[in-house]
Amino acid sequence: MRSLLPESKIMASWQYGPDAPLVSICCIAYNQESYIKDALEGFLIQKTDFPFEILVHDDASTDNTAQIIRQYAKKYPRLFKPIYQFENQYSKGLRVNPVFNFTRALGDYIALCEGDDYWTSPNKLQIQVDEIRKHPGVDTIFHPANQLIDGKIGKEICKYGSKKKLFTISEVIRGDGGFSPTNSLIFRRKALLKLPKWFYEDTPVGDLYLQIFGSMNGGALYIPQNMSVYRVNSMGSWSREVNSLEKMVKLTEKSNIAIELLRTHLGPSFYSDIDFLKSKTYYKLATFYLCNDLEDKFRETISKAYNLKPSFYRVKLLYFLRHISLALFVFKWLKIGKISRR
Repeated sequence: MRSLLPESKIMASWQYGPDAPLVSICCIAYNQESYIKDALEGFLIQKTDFPFEILVHDDASTDNTAQIIRQYAKKYPRLFKPIYQFENQYSKGLRVNPVFNFTRALGDYIALCEGDDYWTSPNKLQIQVDEIRKHPGVDTIFHPANQLIDGKIGKEICKYGSKKKLFTISEVIRGDGGFSPTNSLIFRRKALLKLPKWFYEDTPVGDLYLQIFGSMNGGALYIPQNMSVYRVNSMGSWSREVNSLEKMVKLTEKSNIAIELLRTHLGPSFYSDIDFLKSKTYYKLATFYLCNDLEDKFRETISKAYNLKPSFYRVKLLYFLRHISLALFVFKWLKIGKISRR
C-alpha cells in the first residue's frame, strides 16, 4: 500500500480548476482484483501543476475488481469517473477504451494504463506533458518500462537509448505493437478522435493501431525515463487469451484483415512497412506451429513470411533452416523454454 495524499492535497497544486482537466487517464479493467490497486494508486501519486481525471472502465468483472474501484472512487470522488458494466463489452467485439473512455475524456491529452499495469513515478504525467508541449507537431510520447513476471521485476523493455528521440511512423509500424509499452503512452486527444471505422470493427488488438494513428502527425517522441511496470501474462490480460493454436490461427486471420485495411488507409508510401508487419504476423504463427509439432504448417507459413519480407532476419533464418530437423528442434526447445518462463 502506497502512502496517498487526500484528494484536496492532490488538487492543491493545480493551477486551474478541476472542471477543465488537462489529462484524462484512461484505464480498462477486467478480473484484476489482485492488481487493480497498483494501477489506481499509480494514478493517485501523480504530482502535477495541472488537473487530471481518472476514467476507469470495469468490463463486468466477476471478481472484486469493481468493488475495489468503488472504494477508491468513493474516497476520491472529484478525480474518479468510473463505469461499471453489467455485460462484458470486449466479448461483443467492442474496443473498450476508444468507445467508453476516449469519447468522454475532457483532457487535451489521454494517458493509458490498463488495470494489470501500473506507474512507478509520481512525476510521470508532468514530465511527459512538459515534453510533448515542446513538440507541437507531435501527438504521441512514450518511455521504457520494466516487465513484472511472477511477482518479480524483470527486464526493461522498449529502451532506445539514454536521450530523447523522435521515431517515424514507419518505425512504429515495424515495431508491431511492442514498439512502446501501452502504459507509457500519452496522446493528444485530437489524434484519437479521427480513428477510421474499421479500427473499431476489424482490429483484433487495438494497441498497435493506436500507436500508428497517434504517430501519423510528426512521429512518436521517446523519452528515456522508465516510469511504469508492464505485468506479463497476468489474469485478464490479452497475452493469456492467445493460449491455444486455434486462437493463434484466428488472431492471425483477423490481424491480416486489419493489416490490409491499414495498407489501403496509408497508401503506397508505406507498403514496405506493411509487408514487414504482415511478415512478422506470419512469423509468429509459424513459430506457434513449430512448437505444436506441426512442421508442414510451419514450413508453409514461414515461406509466406519470407516471400513478403525476405530481408527480415528472423524470418530468413527460419526459412533457410526449415528442412533441418536438428536446428528446428533446438529452436523449438528455446522457444518453449521462453514461453514457460513467462
